[in-house]
Amino acid sequence: MKKVPVLVSLIIVNVLLLLSIAIEGLRRHDCNKQPFVFKVHTNQQRIVGGRLALAGYYPFMAGIVIKERDMQANNSLQCGCAIIALTWVITAAHCLTLIEQQDLSRDDVYISAGHNMWTKGNKHYAILWTYHPKYDEDILNNDIGLIRVKQQFNKKNEKPVALAAEKYKYLENKTVKILGWGVKSSKSKIVQQNLNVIEVQIFNHSYCQKLYRIHKEMVTKTMLCAGHPKGGRDACQFDSGGPMLDRSLLIGIISWGLDCGVKKQPGVYTKVSFYKKWIINVGEKANAPIKATYRNA
Repeated sequence: MKKVPVLVSLIIVNVLLLLSIAIEGLRRHDCNKQPFVFKVHTNQQRIVGGRLALAGYYPFMAGIVIKERDMQANNSLQCGCAIIALTWVITAAHCLTLIEQQDLSRDDVYISAGHNMWTKGNKHYAILWTYHPKYDEDILNNDIGLIRVKQQFNKKNEKPVALAAEKYKYLENKTVKILGWGVKSSKSKIVQQNLNVIEVQIFNHSYCQKLYRIHKEMVTKTMLCAGHPKGGRDACQFDSGGPMLDRSLLIGIISWGLDCGVKKQPGVYTKVSFYKKWIINVGEKANAPIKATYRNA
């Protein structure tokens, strides 16, 4: 009987210790950079500061959707992506590792394309996905991936976008567009059904590195930063993997950030121009050539 109070005391101490660890973990989670993606089942709100995209204006835009095994549950948007060839889309590497962490099969994942509402798009099931061999999940360097689908895109309302070639210049202060179905703020977990678009400005690379150095984060040469000097325009969770456009040219992939739409915390994107050779090699190894179009302007 004398052991009971000691056991109770040990249980209480362990519970308090676990609570303190959990609280500390949450605190650190809030301070660290976040890939622009979470997984939920509801849909409203918009990309930060965005507006509704014109129907049919971005036929290359697509979403990565998780098919729920429970017939009573809604399918879930995982990330954005963009059509680059008849059976290929481009996205962020961390979108694919998130899928793998959920222990999903290729039958559970499809690409929704051909509609501004990801819930109403044509379904193209994944048969292969891969990401850059030097992808670094700690700093999100080389955050780029590819998915091959079984059903070809129809070339009507599902058309490939051209990719930035090696000599494309990421000019400071240039206005570009980003697209997505993401949430309104980092505090929200509600994604939207309708595609949104917003203009952002490319930041000076050295200045962006300085901004993130304060937060002990690294912005590498294969990344670029974009947003608005006053904040309020940005990508957010669920926008990951979606495109950054210079007119009709895909120049970047939505990758990560600290908070969404906050001044001096611009969104960080993967520079597509660095990866032409890798994209070609992936198609050759899969025996399914990726016949993408590349331009420098």
